[in-house]
Amino acid sequence: MKRLLYILAIITLFCSCSKEDHGSTEQNSGTITMTSGTELSFAGDATAGKTISFTAGSAWNASSNAAWCKLSTTSGGEGNATITVTVDKNQTDETRNATITITTQNASANVTVKQGV
Repeated sequence: MKRLLYILAIITLFCSCSKEDHGSTEQNSGTITMTSGTELSFAGDATAGKTISFTAGSAWNASSNAAWCKLSTTSGGEGNATITVTVDKNQTDETRNATITITTQNASANVTVKQGV
């Protein structure tokens, strides 16, 4: 009888030490990894666009807090992404700043846009 209990204990031990983890889930599914810088600078009369590149762990959205700072796309799916940023000509006498915010379900990243005069 003791021998049977010993064998059952060993079998239970081996079964509970399985390498498979059936209950785990990826926790980085909403991450954002910037593959380009987090700052863009434009001349006051700039007309060419500049790009922001990143990898998103899930669906993402992007927005600018300034009407003069325009994004080529404002949403996308999981994976590598590129947004082209263009700016209107700066008709003021001051340098201006905008913030582009990229968000997923679990993360956000900001890119600062500066435009000279």
